[in-house]
Amino acid sequence: MKQWTRGIRRSQSNDGFVMIVLVIIIAAWFSIVAIRGFLSGLNHFNATYTTWRTESLKVEAEGCLDEAWLQINRDASYVGAVLGNCQIAVTPNAGKFDIIVQVSSDDYNYEINSNVSREPFVVNNWE
Repeated sequence: MKQWTRGIRRSQSNDGFVMIVLVIIIAAWFSIVAIRGFLSGLNHFNATYTTWRTESLKVEAEGCLDEAWLQINRDASYVGAVLGNCQIAVTPNAGKFDIIVQVSSDDYNYEINSNVSREPFVVNNWE
């Protein structure tokens, strides 16, 4: 007499294969999530560094502009100078002075334009 078995017969070799594929899929998903998180953090770091670098150049340029204003107030023949990373160009223009201050460092640049009158000393424009 034959005996009947209930249930589904499984092959032992297929169980291992399915488990390996499942582990590979889960590992790939976690890798994608981790890489996206890393790149997001890297982009945030880069944006923060760019903002910090631009602000530091702005402060340096404003200091150079103050120096140009002081020099023009003292001497009408002042034509500019190079102070470290800062270049100051002064152009006399009908009793007024056009000032261009450029600051460069690495791949970052910042420029301020100004116009002043000497007597009395008045800042007409500052961009």
